[in-house]
Amino acid sequence: SIYAGYSPFDRLDTLLTISAVPSVNQSIDDVKKAILKQIHLLQEQQVSPSELARVKAQVVAEKIYSKDSIRTQAQEIGSLE
Repeated sequence: SIYAGYSPFDRLDTLLTISAVPSVNQSIDDVKKAILKQIHLLQEQQVSPSELARVKAQVVAEKIYSKDSIRTQAQEIGSLE
């Protein structure tokens, strides 16, 4: 599985982080090549409107559901101070 993370709500500049855990039959090199291939595609091709809409909806939903947790609210307030 692969995870990419970036928070547009951080106070200071942040990094885009990418982490991955290879499957049983995958090597780290296979995962690295797959990640680099996707990065290259993003550099060369525009994201489709439907994929962009899906990601925007996920960001909004994540922000809304984060309000359910007092801990998350406190963490956000602290990071914005």
